[in-house]
Amino acid sequence: MTGAMANPVLEARSLTKDFKGFLAVDSASVSIQDQSIHAIIGPNGAGKTTFFNLITKFLKPTSGTLHYQGQDITGEMPWKIAQMGIVRSFQISAVFSHLTVLENIRVSYQRTLGYEYQFWVSKGRLQEFDDRCMEFLRQVGLEDDASKQADSLPYGRKRALEIATTLSLNPKVMLLDEPTAGMGHESIGLVTDLIREAGRGRTVVLVEHNLDVIKELSDRITVMQRGQVLVEGSYDTVSNDPRVIEAYIGGDLVEEEFSV
Repeated sequence: MTGAMANPVLEARSLTKDFKGFLAVDSASVSIQDQSIHAIIGPNGAGKTTFFNLITKFLKPTSGTLHYQGQDITGEMPWKIAQMGIVRSFQISAVFSHLTVLENIRVSYQRTLGYEYQFWVSKGRLQEFDDRCMEFLRQVGLEDDASKQADSLPYGRKRALEIATTLSLNPKVMLLDEPTAGMGHESIGLVTDLIREAGRGRTVVLVEHNLDVIKELSDRITVMQRGQVLVEGSYDTVSNDPRVIEAYIGGDLVEEEFSV
């Protein structure tokens, strides 16, 4: 649900990334509204992956600023903004294949209770977290898989586990990079539903190539081209904008062209 337009939760102001003379991102400004699902898309080489890495703090900008709830966080480290509630899914939720599904959630959830810098926590102590951890698994439909080895899960359900570990950190802003990449139709539907549910009461920012997913989920879309913001708006607005049509292979909005 889109928040008030006057109060962006995350705002990029003229972000620029210069790789030794190559402007991968060129003065890009984007305002992401509270409790909205905001997609960043564009043709190959548009700069959206670099822009996403800038707003998730994986890259430092050459110039420009990034603001969270009105606070300048341009100079903050990724771990610091994660503490603030801005969480990139694969940053903290890579599946530990040798652990069970439930154990993966335990490892993630313990960070919210002040154990993130301890290399070992007793099994007895972790058992106390199980009720809450099982609730996260229920939210993504994995409660029946709790005792399974994580590496035994199909790909789509592994992504569901990643979303569960992200939710266990109680993020205010979830940042998702290609959440449906490599999935079959059934898994895409599962993960789309999970993202929609995860977005209730929080903000979701995603880079995604699948137009059906974008259309179904997004409140607002930013289209990038040659490192700049080309157009922003709803799916209907951007998909019918002549500038967007021109950006994609002579005017055909082919789904495959919306890839990183």
